Amino acid sequence: MRARGRPKVRSTHDSGVGVRVRWAGRAASGRGWVVGLLAVVVALSVEGCGGGGEVAEPAPTSAATGEPSPSPSPSPSPPDPVAAAERRALAAYEGMWAAYDAAGRAPQADPDDPQLGEFAQDRALDVLVSGLSALRDRGEVIEGEVVLHPEVVDLTPAAAPTEVEIEDCGDSTNWLTVDAQTGEVRDDPRGRQLVFATVREVDDGQWKVVDFAVREVGSCG
Repeated sequence: MRARGRPKVRSTHDSGVGVRVRWAGRAASGRGWVVGLLAVVVALSVEGCGGGGEVAEPAPTSAATGEPSPSPSPSPSPPDPVAAAERRALAAYEGMWAAYDAAGRAPQADPDDPQLGEFAQDRALDVLVSGLSALRDRGEVIEGEVVLHPEVVDLTPAAAPTEVEIEDCGDSTNWLTVDAQTGEVRDDPRGRQLVFATVREVDDGQWKVVDFAVREVGSCG
């Protein structure tokens, strides 16, 4: 897997950034939870004809107005920290590959693209920059698309994760390296490759990929 226009990175996992990863620096932040329920107060009618039938309890009323008192609204449930961590980590991972893809497009690969730092830091960012620098030096750019299949395989700590391990079987079959001038396709290995990535919560609650490794073609089914 090699590591402008719209990026051509597609994912089979819905992490909140869409099936095709959108080119936007907001992807890593995830989407907010919409919470809050409106309680509906139903006044019970009392049918007051004797005959031994059961009579419904009257609704509680307000001493001030005599009107039925509204039932208290249920408290919104707090977001699940595990689900939130998984969603944000997957969004950061997919965003990283989208940023790399976009930075590698014609007319020239750009290792200084600031979007790379939106999704990656530490060794992961170094690897991306190195790969794009090599493309630029060889006069090559990226075409086509890569298909991702990321899954969360570990979370630390388990109850309130700040670090997530991701395993992916990325398919680079149609992710091409081409000569920027002639469009000639380079004969580099392409196919399904195992990817391991570590994603961590960093400053201001952002999640970024801090390390990843790509195995050889054919390393996953």
